[in-house]
Amino acid sequence: MDLDRYHDAAADEMHWCLDQLQAEGIEALWRSCIKLGAIGLDEIIMRRSSEISDFLSAPHDERTKRLTKMADTVERHGFLIAATHDVRCGYAWLDIACRYGISAGYNPPASFLLGQSSMAARELVEAFPSLWPFEGDPEFPDPFGPGEP
Repeated sequence: MDLDRYHDAAADEMHWCLDQLQAEGIEALWRSCIKLGAIGLDEIIMRRSSEISDFLSAPHDERTKRLTKMADTVERHGFLIAATHDVRCGYAWLDIACRYGISAGYNPPASFLLGQSSMAARELVEAFPSLWPFEGDPEFPDPFGPGEP
């Protein structure tokens, strides 16, 4: 399918971002995210959205240099969580689109494509990535989860 190569590239990007997060240390990230809260992270996303986009478009070695230049640890962690979330969202969409065969490239009947798209959309809503990429770790629960500021 025409989206498969993008799905594979998205998986590589997701793994690169997760590796960067793990290099920061999950406990340190968790503490930074507790300090930020969902409101603080939203502020980073709004204030630095174009920078996040530029960051994700840059080669990996350039990204690493940019991260190194971010002296404020909490801000760096929030920026990296936001960038990783962008990649995880893109990966989730591509993963579902590929599994459901969402593509007009093979000229399917419109009713078939609509049905597949509908099922894929429902699945994406149910499995949409959380901001915290380490869900399921009981030691570090989602700092942006329900009831968190």
